[in-house]
Amino acid sequence: MNRRNGKNKNRKPGEPVVLEFNLSLTITIIAIIVFLVGAIATVKIVTTNIQAKEERALADEDTENASVTWVDSTEIGTDGQPIQVPVPKGYTASQIEGETTVSGGFVIYEGEVNWDEILGTTNGIATYSDEVNLDSSASSDDADNQNVSSENTNNQVTNEESNSIENTESSTTNSNTAENRQAQDENLTQLDVQTDNTVGTNEITENSIAGNETEGNTVNEKESEEEGENITTSNTTGTNEIVSNGNSSGLTDGEDENQIGQNEQEETTTEQETQNMTTGANTISKEETVSTLSNNGIATLANETEDSEITETDIAIFNLQKTTNQFVWVPVKDVSRIYGVDADGNLWGKLYNFNSSGRTALNWTETAGIMSITSKTNYREPDVTRSYTSYDIDSKLQSSLDGMTRYELLTKELEQDFYATMKSIQKYGGFYIGRYETGNLSKTTAVVQKMNTDIDSQTWYTMYEKSKALSGTNDNVTTSMIWGCLWDETLAWLVESGATISDGTTLTYALVGSNSKSWGNYYDNSISYIPAGSDIPEATAVTIENSSDSSNKIPTGSSEYTKANNIYDMAGNVSDWTLEASSTSNRVNRGGYYLTSVVCPASRRYDDGPTSTYNSLGSRLALYICSSTP
Repeated sequence: MNRRNGKNKNRKPGEPVVLEFNLSLTITIIAIIVFLVGAIATVKIVTTNIQAKEERALADEDTENASVTWVDSTEIGTDGQPIQVPVPKGYTASQIEGETTVSGGFVIYEGEVNWDEILGTTNGIATYSDEVNLDSSASSDDADNQNVSSENTNNQVTNEESNSIENTESSTTNSNTAENRQAQDENLTQLDVQTDNTVGTNEITENSIAGNETEGNTVNEKESEEEGENITTSNTTGTNEIVSNGNSSGLTDGEDENQIGQNEQEETTTEQETQNMTTGANTISKEETVSTLSNNGIATLANETEDSEITETDIAIFNLQKTTNQFVWVPVKDVSRIYGVDADGNLWGKLYNFNSSGRTALNWTETAGIMSITSKTNYREPDVTRSYTSYDIDSKLQSSLDGMTRYELLTKELEQDFYATMKSIQKYGGFYIGRYETGNLSKTTAVVQKMNTDIDSQTWYTMYEKSKALSGTNDNVTTSMIWGCLWDETLAWLVESGATISDGTTLTYALVGSNSKSWGNYYDNSISYIPAGSDIPEATAVTIENSSDSSNKIPTGSSEYTKANNIYDMAGNVSDWTLEASSTSNRVNRGGYYLTSVVCPASRRYDDGPTSTYNSLGSRLALYICSSTP
């Protein structure tokens, strides 16, 4: 039986058939179809977004991997695993003992370093010592300084590693108490560094320090280097004699026991320096002889009181450090210690006052995560100078910074660089600081290398450009003059990491913020250093006593006395320009210098016009890894 709907029951023949639809069913079907189409499209969009996000993440990871290599330090973290350090591409992590721990100062070297060649075992040993008369001060340490002799058997020299003695450099601390020295100029403000500092306490405008230094004037520096005379040694017992290693049949009559014959050929060129030095009441009479080593030669220098040995490895390391840029990793656990954000979204560096008990905020406050600068004409960064009639103005910058305008210096340089630095520190957990004071300042390209003496007498503007240019074509890193907040963080890290100085003393806030004499080159101090031009580390070290009329600027990195966590000369020697601004027209340099006394510790700030060029004023670099992601 055929079923027909109601409307077709009475249909006459020839009339069209009327189809009846269920409207609700139709709407439901359409809705399902639309939903399915939408779901498919949504899935496709989500999938595309996920894929794009993954691709961006992979791209970011590839970018990061292209920028850094994470290297295991020799220090174990709280998780029982080696602490890792990001080493930027184009740099090599040190493998030198004492330079591979994070808390002790992790060092990187620019370029590729063949450590097998640098640290390889050789037979070359130079032994030297000094005739030292220190009355009662030459003490029980003699037991640690034992002579190491080389046996000459069957015309061969055998250097047994089991007989080598690790020599630690000891520093003789002058215990004599000198009378407090009067300020060399009335404009030098004496600080009560034992009391807590309040905002503005350290704001000092000095038009002259030690020698009436004024803008544009250079304080004459006393040169203390003397060239020795070449002499020919004889075969008399007690004479310092250097004989090259060779194939001859051993010692001959009249030769000193320390002489080693080879082809009966003597190297007779030595450099002899005789200096009489006074350290307090103790008189030091020292006679030094320096030799040039052949690849497998052994040079022996006689002495009466102590022996030290310098291996070819020591010399190779010394040469590497004199010719390669180096930086030290400063870990930052909490980046909020370094910068804050104000109510307008601007980033500001957090600067600090230091004293014997710690550090306190300098010219800033922070409430509920919002930072405020107390005074825009006090210590601050990043910022241009506030005076519109002196330095950071367009007419001055035309010649000082190659045509850059005041607006460009602030917004396109300082502010952007500060943001990039903070972003990098937040991502990688720290930054790198120049191991030495910046060198080659009178040349086209600056360096961060040991023993450099070209470390002063440049304007802030010159140093600003040279610092940025040091990274060269390496897009993985950016170099700049150090920010004031990074200087402060480095000092805090030295204390918090338990850094020790040459006499084994652990650095404290008192040694950083009140009196840095025990680890810095100041005029009222006595230290040992390697003279400029030396080819051998330590062997030519001489002791000097600085005084009010005899001050000595030393090559950067030339004295272990000035080292803390592998960073040299943060206290004394030359003060270091920073990117910090002060007052209305000045820039800030830090750390004291060789013409000042202990009232100028490593944390000390000096205000100078950015065109000042003193021979006691240099710079310190920072290096950070470029980051492409927030």
